[in-house]
Amino acid sequence: MSLYEALDRFVGAGVLACAGLVGVEMPPGVQLDGAAFANRLREHRLNEGFGAALDQLAHAIWFARERHGIAIDVAERHAAEIARLLGEVRLEAVELIAAVNAARPPSQQPAVAAPPATLSAHVASLWFGKAMASGALAQANLDPEICRFLVAEMLALVVDQPRLLSGLAPALVAHRTTLMAPRPVAVAAEMPISAPVVPANEPPRAAEMVRMPGSAPTQPQPQANVQAQAPSNVPMPSAVAEMQSRHRLPEGALRRFQAILAQQPMTAEQRMARLEELGIWLNATIAHLRKPSNDAAELRQTKLEAAAALEAGDLERAMDRLKAVREHMRDGRRRAEERIAEELQSLRLQMIDEAAATARLGELALARMELDAAADFFADAAGQLPASERVLELEYRQRQAEAIAAQAEATNEPRAVEAAVIAFRSCRRLLQADTDMRTRVRINVGLGDMLVALGSRQTQETLELEEAVGVYADAVAVIDRTSKPMQWALVQLSHAAALIDIGLRRDREHFWKLAATALMPALDVFESRGAADLAEAARAKLRAIAAGFAEQPEHTGVLLRPARIA
Repeated sequence: MSLYEALDRFVGAGVLACAGLVGVEMPPGVQLDGAAFANRLREHRLNEGFGAALDQLAHAIWFARERHGIAIDVAERHAAEIARLLGEVRLEAVELIAAVNAARPPSQQPAVAAPPATLSAHVASLWFGKAMASGALAQANLDPEICRFLVAEMLALVVDQPRLLSGLAPALVAHRTTLMAPRPVAVAAEMPISAPVVPANEPPRAAEMVRMPGSAPTQPQPQANVQAQAPSNVPMPSAVAEMQSRHRLPEGALRRFQAILAQQPMTAEQRMARLEELGIWLNATIAHLRKPSNDAAELRQTKLEAAAALEAGDLERAMDRLKAVREHMRDGRRRAEERIAEELQSLRLQMIDEAAATARLGELALARMELDAAADFFADAAGQLPASERVLELEYRQRQAEAIAAQAEATNEPRAVEAAVIAFRSCRRLLQADTDMRTRVRINVGLGDMLVALGSRQTQETLELEEAVGVYADAVAVIDRTSKPMQWALVQLSHAAALIDIGLRRDREHFWKLAATALMPALDVFESRGAADLAEAARAKLRAIAAGFAEQPEHTGVLLRPARIA
């Protein structure tokens, strides 16, 4: 199933679900089939407004792929499934009327603090409430956010544009009539539906001499009697002639329709109703095919050939020509999709370029030591990116977090430290399995440093320090100790400092043993690399642990800032 086929069902089901807004409520107990209604519109050439809504929804989904990261195949699957749910979970007329009343403009309602939601928002809220209460939405196993996005976009096109539903009202009435019509019981083809039953030993009357298919003619009947007592499954000739005149039906098409209907098991009233429906459809179709348009010459000629075949009753030729029209339309739609894809690619590149230009402003602000402005520029750059550019978004978010952290170090303001923690946590949520080691370490160490700075202000609580221990451990786990021994040892030094701080608050023996375990291999690396200051910082911490100081030991070495990690 293509995206357009899924949306065809989806929008068709949405129109049927909201038909009560124009006074055409679908019969209860009947599964609403959006695809069947869409097909009816196409057959009767009444789908101009419907098709426009379909195209607008498709455009919204294409752009949502870039803005919200909703894949086309995912949107297609959700649309098809929601179409089924719309047919099962029905909104009653009273509920739709309540939605209309709730969405009245402020001049018709008491004063409110905020403007009222649109009608489509009220209808969506009602439907989601029923779907969740019935359990149908949970059983469908769909993404709630994607469902809400699709339903909101569809209902905005169907409900908030009153001309669409009002224009489709006649088609909705006809569709409702079809759904309410009793299904004819199939009988043997050679047995007339309304053949009268003649009692035994009673000679048949003239009006009951019915010719069986394939048999010889029975006794001739007076013509007046045939008109007065025609079988109940044959329309009266005068009624057919009146209907033909009223709809100006071509003779060839009328004969062909009568021949087809004669083979169907239905009453005279049903045949007449169906013949009139076919007449309306034929006129609407021919008028649509001959309507002036900007179509290509080949397509216009194909439409004219289809119209001529319909008038002549050559339905096979008409079918062939209409299929050709469909192929022309399908090719046009595919070309439109290709243009949309090109536009989206161009839009994506423009969004990336715009974000890069904003990020350059952030770098310039950093050079001028305008740290607050730099953080704002990097946040703006990350927000301008398409959803698919996750690596670039992480880079800009990381630069934002580091600018905020630099401001926190410069001012030592608690709010700045808290903002830096929030920014680094956001970066951690963006980490993927394939994120490079250097980025992962910088983010974890940056968050750890800010958590230690925040936790040092607490005399009893250890939540921030415990979180810092966890992120330092994550950083240590991804560093290759063999190729980057100094980086590994520096993170271990920060890791040990956080453990020591926790030990000052509770369970000193446990946490200080863990700190010593982290410090000793780090000290070996510092000594082997000739890093005397760092080696002395590690020894000072080990001496403090050995002495069992009750006070927090002085840190004889600065915690490594992320920006300094090579």
